[in-house]
Amino acid sequence: MCQLSHLKSKGFQTMWVDGAGKGQDYFKHGTNAYALCYSLAGFDIFDVPDVGPPNMMCIDGKWIQTRGKGNCF
Repeated sequence: MCQLSHLKSKGFQTMWVDGAGKGQDYFKHGTNAYALCYSLAGFDIFDVPDVGPPNMMCIDGKWIQTRGKGNCF
């Protein structure tokens, strides 16, 4: 399970939070944006091609209609 402190130590910076309780946080690393999808087991990191809101939804800790998907850094 990834930890937020681990991400921050790798240079990730919080961009914004997409609403309270939605489980979607966007992080920026250099010029790349990443989205976190929370679940009870932790969270997965998904690549976001654009800095703007991605074309994906996080429902019950699972991403639906993702543009891209990745793993813990």
